[in-house]
Amino acid sequence: MTLQNYVGKVELINDSAIPAGAFGNSTFSQNGYKEYSLFTQWRKSKTYNDGNYKIESYQQHEIYKDEKGNTVKIVPTDNYQYVRYCPGCEISGIPSK
Repeated sequence: MTLQNYVGKVELINDSAIPAGAFGNSTFSQNGYKEYSLFTQWRKSKTYNDGNYKIESYQQHEIYKDEKGNTVKIVPTDNYQYVRYCPGCEISGIPSK
C-alpha cells in the first residue's frame, strides 16, 4: 500500500495542472473551474549502486482526484528524496541484547 498525503482542494484551468486559485476546503468553485482534491505521493524512481552502497531515489507526484475519488491526473514534480544504505555491511556501535 502506498501512502498519499492529502493537501487540500484546488481549482484547475481546463483540466490542466495549472492551479486557478488558492487551496481551500470548499465544495464548490466560485470561478466555474473544475475542483479536485490534491494528494502527494512519493514513488520510487530509480535504484543504483555507488561502491558498496545502494541508493534509491524517490520522486514526489501530485495526484488529482475528482469528487468520486477517481484519479484524474498524476503529475510528477521536481522534488526528490534519496535513501543510501549498505546491504551486507556490518553495523557497529549498536548495543546487542
